Amino acid sequence: MANDKLNKMKEVADYIESGIEEFGRDENMRLEVTTIWKYKKTKVPEFAMVFLYFSDYASKHFKPVTCKLLFQIISMAQMQNFLTIDIQTFCEKLQMSRASVQRGLKELIENNIIIIVANRNDRRRNDYFINPLGVWRGNGHQRNQFIDKLKKEGNQLEIDLR
Repeated sequence: MANDKLNKMKEVADYIESGIEEFGRDENMRLEVTTIWKYKKTKVPEFAMVFLYFSDYASKHFKPVTCKLLFQIISMAQMQNFLTIDIQTFCEKLQMSRASVQRGLKELIENNIIIIVANRNDRRRNDYFINPLGVWRGNGHQRNQFIDKLKKEGNQLEIDLR
């Protein structure tokens, strides 16, 4: 099946090349034509990169509540590790008490895994940023640019994974 499709694509490419070259001859032009064709890319499902050293550390040192909260944050994060949410939504999604969510957030903040910034538009919500040294939602080039930007701004990135 794939071989038939490849042969058909080559056949169409040759037909286009010969047609353009013939047109050039009719107009007293010498044309050399090369056809470049590509397969249609398949859509990649959404994903986040979780770095192995980070996941190993988290599984051994964080409380189960904190791990559950962290993976919920990762799953909900938008591109470039950004998430806007209120604590009540965390409670509902994870079926956890407000105190448990707050303890988990405190542990993530103390370990430099997330940064919390008050949302400018809604006082009930916070903006959460996941440290790109442990997790990244986006491509590798964007991650490197983001890390460079944070370093220039003097933001703390270090994660103590001892």
